[in-house]
Amino acid sequence: MTPIEEPTGGETTQHGRRYPFAALVMLLVTTVGLGFSIGIFTPAVAAKLDAWGVSPLVNGLTSTVMYFAIGLGALLAGRMVKGQGARWTFLVGAAGLSVTAALFPALPNLAAWFVLRAFAGLFAALFFVSTEVAVGLIGDPRKRARNLAFYGIAFSVGFSSGAGTWPLFELLGPWAPLYAASAASALGAVLALFLFTDARPSRRDRPERRGKARVDLKATLVVGFSYGFCEAVVTALITVYCVRVGYSTDTSGFFLMLIVGTGLVTHIPVGLIADRVGPMRLTRIATVVALAGVALPLLYVNDATLIVTCILAGAGVGSLYTLGLAEVGRRVDSHTLAYANSRFTAAYGIGSVLGPAVGGLAIYFIGAQGFFWSLTVCVAVLMLVIFGAHPPAQPPGSIVPRVYSRYPLDLVMSAAIDEWP
Repeated sequence: MTPIEEPTGGETTQHGRRYPFAALVMLLVTTVGLGFSIGIFTPAVAAKLDAWGVSPLVNGLTSTVMYFAIGLGALLAGRMVKGQGARWTFLVGAAGLSVTAALFPALPNLAAWFVLRAFAGLFAALFFVSTEVAVGLIGDPRKRARNLAFYGIAFSVGFSSGAGTWPLFELLGPWAPLYAASAASALGAVLALFLFTDARPSRRDRPERRGKARVDLKATLVVGFSYGFCEAVVTALITVYCVRVGYSTDTSGFFLMLIVGTGLVTHIPVGLIADRVGPMRLTRIATVVALAGVALPLLYVNDATLIVTCILAGAGVGSLYTLGLAEVGRRVDSHTLAYANSRFTAAYGIGSVLGPAVGGLAIYFIGAQGFFWSLTVCVAVLMLVIFGAHPPAQPPGSIVPRVYSRYPLDLVMSAAIDEWP
């Protein structure tokens, strides 16, 4: 696809003013759909394995394989977005998830499900990176954090809706949840043909760029790793912690929903503030808030402190993914955005793999409080890294990227984006 002729004088046309918002809304629609599919698929597979009598350790290992595949697949996704664009990368991910979910009922044995979980992680990585890059490229870069906040909410709403409704699908039949996940992914692929913008970084190679040093992304990668680590520890082990200190499993579900709910509520204000003060500055604040939350139960544990912990951790840790992606977009240019986002998602995948293992070992050797010790150490290291990180240099001659269109549902990026870092 070729963008229409660029307007003279650097003025943004009516298309440039109107369609970036339309492109974002359309992208969020497909994100909700795929989040819904992943939300059904993930607990449904775990529940089936548990019903087969598979040990919790082996059941957890299947999730580890999936997160490991997300980390590796993210690197492949960056290359695909660079070469084929976000739309086709998304389509491969959505179609792949659809086929993978449909194969679980056809191959009901543990060995095959390990392989299928790995493929699911690979295709999920294509989905994550393609949507993250598209959100980063669409519209005014001064509103990137806000747009990424909308993206985070869209996926969370879809995922939580799928996770909450999969038992209802099971009433229709033992394999109905997986078929529903397959259908939702297939629908997402079909909708993406019409709704998903073909945003892509330019493939033009400028000789003057070759000699430039790579942008320092170490701090942002630690942000992605820490978010994945903490999210995986909480999701996998909060029930273990609650039971060991005398709470019921229902209470652990309440604490988890409080964490997730707080994160959802804070997404939009965090995005709006980050666009004004800068993502890294707000990341530092969020990290301090998160550290105060996860360290509080190490001093004293009761109902009130755990509720405060859930709120502070949900607000602090829950903001890290949006802020980290926004900082990645601020540090790189459009040529390297896909590569940088893929590294960020890979760091998230590595953190997700290591989190439950480290948290589980901490609980084994220290006791129930090992749950919070693992979180506290991770967030403390993150705080040291981001407070020592240098701010990125603002490249000269930056201009705002524009989205043009031959018609509303076929949105492509203007060549002007080559100039925007």
